[in-house]
Amino acid sequence: MSIINIGKDDNYPEYLNRKIELCNQVALVLIFLVAIPFVIISYIYFKPLTSIPSLGVGICIASIIFNYFKWHTLARIIICFLPITLANIYGGYLANANEPVLPGFAMIALSFSFVIFLVIDIREKILLVVAGTFMLFFILSMDWFNNQFEITLATEVIETGYLAKVT
Repeated sequence: MSIINIGKDDNYPEYLNRKIELCNQVALVLIFLVAIPFVIISYIYFKPLTSIPSLGVGICIASIIFNYFKWHTLARIIICFLPITLANIYGGYLANANEPVLPGFAMIALSFSFVIFLVIDIREKILLVVAGTFMLFFILSMDWFNNQFEITLATEVIETGYLAKVT
């Protein structure tokens, strides 16, 4: 059995098995293509923020474990909200209070909002509506996150350095 198939069950409808598989795939993509690179970038440029993407790795692993124990709804909800929540917190720490959200992090958070359509099926209407409502809240609360999370960081690298070109 591969990691991608953890939590699938022959007794589940095919659409649910597919969503569980997608949840595991998204968790692995978040670990290897988002969280680990952000751990490295954070360690090099913003050491106090290293724990945020590190936490993301642990939570993604936990979602796969939840699928193993057949807690697939919890695992999918976590995968829906983990990336946008951590992106908002991370971006909030990078930007100064009462300044606009960094455009790069706003775009990252916005792109993460589409994860709900990957891991929640249209047949799960109540879950989709509730998750979509909370996702809208997270998108609209980017400025609030920006004002709540403050830390003194040398952010010149995201304004003028290499990271300015990437974000």
